Amino acid sequence: MRYQMSLTAAIIVCALASASLADPLQKPSQIAPGSHREASHHVMYLHHRHILDHSHVLHDHAMHHATQHTAIDPKTAITHSDEIRRQLNAAKSQVKELEASLTASEQAEAKKHVEVMRSQHAEADKHQTELNAEVAKAKPDAAKIAEQTAAVQRAVTTANAAHAAMMKSQGVTPPKTATDTSVVVKK
Repeated sequence: MRYQMSLTAAIIVCALASASLADPLQKPSQIAPGSHREASHHVMYLHHRHILDHSHVLHDHAMHHATQHTAIDPKTAITHSDEIRRQLNAAKSQVKELEASLTASEQAEAKKHVEVMRSQHAEADKHQTELNAEVAKAKPDAAKIAEQTAAVQRAVTTANAAHAAMMKSQGVTPPKTATDTSVVVKK
């Protein structure tokens, strides 16, 4: 009898503990913090951010050389162009992974956002291909590099906005980055 009572009590405690972990106000479409899908959204966010960072650096570098009428360093241009390509390819594959992880109702809700991301990634891909062709030349034109990197930035910014809307609809907050957090040193 004692054994049955303690077993029943243990079951009740476990049930109450697991019930308290679930947020009753959480929408069913919200993604649990720390889940694989939340991590996928964060990876996509970071891919977009890296593309924007590298294209911004290359754009500023090219603008400097274009205004000074000097030759741009091909090694620097190739390094950033290759990184933009790598991050863009990773972002495109991440869209596929995110879409595959959605339920049918979530796919219907996110369809518009996914289409915008795909079309903007294709646009960025087109401009990045032209950028690669320009930096591969013996004497790359800094003005053309600046033009192509600006076009990549516009396309990825639009894709990032669509992804941010998708994250918001699914209850995912963007990841914190070094610029978002402050480090406090205790003495």
